[in-house]
Amino acid sequence: MSSIRRTATCAFLLAALTAPAEARGLASINPRLKDGPELNLGQYVATPTASVVTVPKTFLDKSYFFGGMVEAATDNCLTLGTGADPIKVRFKVEGDRVLMLADQRDRVPDIGASSEDVINRFKMREVGDKVELDLANPEVNSVTVVLGASGYAAQRPGYIYDVVNEPGFLSYGEKYLIQNTGVDSELPARITLAIKYYLKECASASSYKPKAYTDEDFEKYGFFVTQRTVRKDDGTTDDKVLADRHDLSKKITYYLHPSIPAKFRPAFKDAILSWNKVFKKTHGIEPVEVLDGKDNQIPGDIRSKVLYWVDYPTPFGGGAIGPHTSDPDTGEILDADVIFYAGAFRDEIAGLRKEAEAAKNAPGDSELTSAIKEGLKKLLDLLPKKANRGFVLRMGSQTSMNFKPGCEYPIEEDNTIAARASVDVTEMTDDQAMERIIREVIPHEIGHTLGLRHNFKASADLKNLTDGAESTTVMEYQTSLSSLVEPGPYDYAAIAYGYEGEKSFYEGKEFMFGTDGTNAVDPLSNQFDSGDPLAYYTGRYAHFRKLLQSGLFSSLASYGRAQKRNMEVIRKFVNRGEQSKQAFDFLIKALTEKSEAPPFNVMERLQAMLVLTSDAPSSYARYGSRANYEALTDAQEAALAQALVANVVPDGKDIFEIRLAMMEALKARNNIYGYKGLEALANAYKKAMTPGADGAQSKPLPPREQELALRIQQAVGAYFNK
Repeated sequence: MSSIRRTATCAFLLAALTAPAEARGLASINPRLKDGPELNLGQYVATPTASVVTVPKTFLDKSYFFGGMVEAATDNCLTLGTGADPIKVRFKVEGDRVLMLADQRDRVPDIGASSEDVINRFKMREVGDKVELDLANPEVNSVTVVLGASGYAAQRPGYIYDVVNEPGFLSYGEKYLIQNTGVDSELPARITLAIKYYLKECASASSYKPKAYTDEDFEKYGFFVTQRTVRKDDGTTDDKVLADRHDLSKKITYYLHPSIPAKFRPAFKDAILSWNKVFKKTHGIEPVEVLDGKDNQIPGDIRSKVLYWVDYPTPFGGGAIGPHTSDPDTGEILDADVIFYAGAFRDEIAGLRKEAEAAKNAPGDSELTSAIKEGLKKLLDLLPKKANRGFVLRMGSQTSMNFKPGCEYPIEEDNTIAARASVDVTEMTDDQAMERIIREVIPHEIGHTLGLRHNFKASADLKNLTDGAESTTVMEYQTSLSSLVEPGPYDYAAIAYGYEGEKSFYEGKEFMFGTDGTNAVDPLSNQFDSGDPLAYYTGRYAHFRKLLQSGLFSSLASYGRAQKRNMEVIRKFVNRGEQSKQAFDFLIKALTEKSEAPPFNVMERLQAMLVLTSDAPSSYARYGSRANYEALTDAQEAALAQALVANVVPDGKDIFEIRLAMMEALKARNNIYGYKGLEALANAYKKAMTPGADGAQSKPLPPREQELALRIQQAVGAYFNK
C-alpha cells in the first residue's frame, strides 16, 4: 500500500497553539457558548442531574456512529470545527450500568485494544420500557488529550450542555478544563475545551455501494479513503481501502448558516453550485443543493452539512477548513462542513493592498537598524515555529478519538506576489475582494467535502491547462485573486473516475497529480506556484530580495522564513531530474553571495545553509520519513564544504553568531570534505597566530575569535581521532 495514501485527512497547516500560558477568552462556533467565560477551578463542578436522558430500551440494542467536534477553545488556540473520525459503537448492559463499546467484532482492534474496548460507562435506571442514562456522571472519569508532544488531562465529569435526544440520534456537549501535564512550556498551562459528541444510529440498509480504491487509482486521482482491517470467518484478515464519496441517489444539501452576511450569501451559493456543472456533464444529474440554515445548525452536527462564517482569524494561519466524516465501514460521507475565517482573509486583503501600492514605487535602499542587527543574533527566529496538528482524545480506554482539522486553506505569510493576481486589488472595494476570495476558496472546500484531495501538481500540468488558467483544478492552493472560481478539467475527470461517471472525461487522458505528502519530495508538487516550479521559485527568491528593500517585510526573521520556503522547493530538485545542477548551483551561489551593504544577504545564506545541510525539509516534518531530500554527491559535498568555509573566514561583514553557525554546519557534515574544510580553517587561524619572519609578534586575536579557533581545532581533533 502506498505510504502517501495512509494519510486519509486533508491537512496543510497546523492547528497551532498560540495562546499564552494563562489563557483568557473562549472562542466558539456555538452561539450558546460564544464569548463565554473560561472555566476556572472554582467552577469546575459536576453538571446537575438535568442531563439525564430517557431513551427506549431498544436504543441499547443498536449500533451507532460515535464522534465529536471541537466547538470552543480558550483564546482560539485550537482549530474550531476539528472533528474526530466516527467510531462504530454498541452498548452492553451490566446490572445498573451501560457500557459503550467500540464495535470491533468484525475487524482487527486498535493496537492495545480488545474487541470489546470500553469507551464509556453510564449509570442506568429502568423506567418501564425505557431507560435513563446519566450523561453527567460517567464511570470513566478521566480524559486524556494528546496535543503534539504534550499531554493534557481532565477530570470528568465536565460541564454537560446542549443535550439533543431524538429517535436514532443523541448528542451532547461536554466542556472540560484540561491541564498541561507535559513539559512543553510553549503550550498553555490549561485550556477550556468544549466538544460536541454525537451518537447516530447506523442504517440497517443503504443504497450506497462502496468503491474500493487501489494504489493505482490513487496515483491518478486523489480521493480521501477509509481504511480498516477486517477479520474473516476463517480467521484471516483483509485490508479494505474505500474511497470517501457521497451516495448520489440522495441530494447533497448544504446549509448556509445565518452567520454568513447577506451580501456574501449569493457568492457562497454560486460557488457551491458550481459543482453541479461537473455532475451534470459526468453523470447527467445535479445532486448539490443549497438552503438557508438555522442558528442551531452548526458544524459538527452530523445531521446537516453547514457553511459557517467566523469573523476572527484562525490559529493555524489559514482562512478556511473543510472537514468531513465518513462511514468507517463503507466510506460513505455522512457529514461535511466548511468554516470560513473571514478575519484572516480581511487581513490578507489589507496585505495585498499594501503590496500593490508599494510595487508602484521603485524599491529604495534601507539601512540595517540596530534593532534588526540585534535580531540577527537571535538565531532561534530561524527555526520552525512550534505547532500541532489536531489532537488525540482517550476516555480511559485504548480506543482513540483522533480529532483532525480537515483541509485548512492557508494564507501565505508574505503575499508578495500581488502582481500575479488576475484582478487588481487596488481597483476593488474590500467587499469586492472578499467576494472574489469566496468564489475561489469555497469551490476548493466543497471539493474536499465531496471526497477530493489536494492536487499540488496541477499548476505544472501545462499540457492540460486551459487558456488563462494557472491550474487544472480548484483543489490546488493558488494565489488569492488569481485562482480558479469553478472546477477545472482535472476536477471533471476525478469526479467521473471516483464516482464512476462518464468515462470519456478520464479514459485516454493523463493528468498530473500530487497531494499532501508528495509535495514533501516531488519538486513539481508545490503550493501557490505557477508553471515551471524551479523558474517560479528562483524568480520569487529574486523578487523577495527587491521587496525587502522596499520595506514590505516586518523583520529580517519574517523575510528569512519567506525565503526558506523558496529554497526548500529548489532543494527538492537537487539530484532529482534534469534541473538538478541548475538548482544546486543556485543554492551554492545563495550561500556564498554577500552584498556590499548590510545585512549582507545573511538570511539568504543562512536559509541556503539550512536546506543544503538538512536531510529533509523542515516545513514537511509532519510527514516523517516520507519527507526527504536526495543525498548530495561527493562533488556537491566538496562544493558545499568550500562554501561554508568562505562563510566562516572573517571579512568584517558577518556577526560572530552567523560565522559560528556556519562552522557548526561544516562540523556536522561529518565527512572528509567537512574535515578538510575545518582543517583549512584551523591552519588559517594557526598562521594568524604565528609570529612573522622578522620575529614580530602577530596581533592577538579577539577573545571570541580565539573561542572559534579553539572550537575548530577541537572539531579537527575529534574527527581525526574517530
